[in-house]
Amino acid sequence: MQGNQELRGILRPPTSDELKSVNSALEVCGATLPAGYALLVHELSYREVYVFSDPMVLRVAEQLSARRNVYFAGIFAGSFRSGRFRLGLDLAEHLYRLGRLSSIVKVDYEGEQRFLYGRDLEGLTLPEKLPHSGVVVVVNEVGDVLGLGRYDERSTRLVNLVDKGWYLRRGH
Repeated sequence: MQGNQELRGILRPPTSDELKSVNSALEVCGATLPAGYALLVHELSYREVYVFSDPMVLRVAEQLSARRNVYFAGIFAGSFRSGRFRLGLDLAEHLYRLGRLSSIVKVDYEGEQRFLYGRDLEGLTLPEKLPHSGVVVVVNEVGDVLGLGRYDERSTRLVNLVDKGWYLRRGH
């Protein structure tokens, strides 16, 4: 057990700065976590955030993490890169399904194909309720989540941040 002591506490509650960064990223894309959801941060050489909706699962994850090297648990919420939280596709899709995300862009079949191949989309007419620039969830005509993009009003371009095709092209 002594050899594993440096691994203790890998899953930990977020600091106040981390929580502020997560909430800020969620706010930018019009998302909110439902009441009762909790976050844990996984930290080794980088920081990933996981969301838990069940208090019992949260307690089990915390207890296991104190004794074992727990790599992940719950829903992948995103990660910290250069000190900023970047929303992950798993949590974005979960919040979309729950109706807790308002920055949504629907694309047609051609846009879906382009987006899933990692390309940016240009010349889109977006709903008025969307923020002028910010992170959006991209969905197809039947409501399947395709990925995350950042809309730039000046160029009318939707920049592909991550899409489900990424996992096949370069991902895990």
